[in-house]
Amino acid sequence: MSERILNDQKTSEGSLDTADRLEPIRGKVARVISVRQVALNVGQSSGVEEGMLFDIVDPQQLEIRDPETNEMLGIIRPKAKARVRVFSVSEKFSLASTYRTESIGGLQLRGDVRMGGLLGRVETFRTRDSLAEAFSEEGAYVAQNDTVIQVINGT
Repeated sequence: MSERILNDQKTSEGSLDTADRLEPIRGKVARVISVRQVALNVGQSSGVEEGMLFDIVDPQQLEIRDPETNEMLGIIRPKAKARVRVFSVSEKFSLASTYRTESIGGLQLRGDVRMGGLLGRVETFRTRDSLAEAFSEEGAYVAQNDTVIQVINGT
């Protein structure tokens, strides 16, 4: 189930304004569709809009303990496995895709594009770089039930 903390103010159309949201939208990966696309279990009813960015993170946290006393020193929050941009929104779910690209030699490359003999790649969920193989979640580092957190202000 998705979690949100919202201000009570609504826009004139009755929907919640993105600026009124105090906390990022949180949800889960409902399904890994391909090496670049996922379905998220949050949609219009959760405030999701096309173009929103989400980080896919591992829900595991790493406890740091003192080796001598076993005292809890702190927790390392997981870093993002991937960042996706929403391209389609339904009432209860949304579709999102990776969008970040490598830049080689000052050239911005999108997709698997050859420019001047250089090869660039769009970020994928694969643990290996072979796009020719059939995709399965087993070979991916993004999986169903991974946590997604809306990116606010590019952070």
